[in-house]
Amino acid sequence: MNRQLEHAQAQYAEQIDKLNQQLQQQAEYTEQIEQLQQQLSNSQSEIESHKQAQKQIQQSLSAEQQARAEAEKMAQDQAAAREELAVQLTELKEAPAAVAEPVEQPLAQTGSCDCCGTNDISMDELTKIDSGHLFCSTCLAEMRGG
Repeated sequence: MNRQLEHAQAQYAEQIDKLNQQLQQQAEYTEQIEQLQQQLSNSQSEIESHKQAQKQIQQSLSAEQQARAEAEKMAQDQAAAREELAVQLTELKEAPAAVAEPVEQPLAQTGSCDCCGTNDISMDELTKIDSGHLFCSTCLAEMRGG
């Protein structure tokens, strides 16, 4: 009976050793899984970061292309305007010189003060009173008592 007991104890010890080894392997596998999960998480974060950087680069590129297109359009418009000016300048150079006609300036209307008799006073400076007479500012002030 001792022999059977010893044999059973040996088998149990062997099974315990096997179970301990399995537990050790499971712990190692669990640690490896956790490391792989951390690596996966880091990789996903890195991928997201790369996606954001790529999106920013695409936006910058789009803005740069738009600015370049606007600059090219402006340059074309300026070139067309220069060409038009060159054509107009050529036409002016080739056109016979026109004789400049004096432009008649309308003469400022003047009048004379019906009170003091001063002539050539601008009509803007003369005041028409109730009687219809034109008075300069000095005579008008005298008449009003000033």
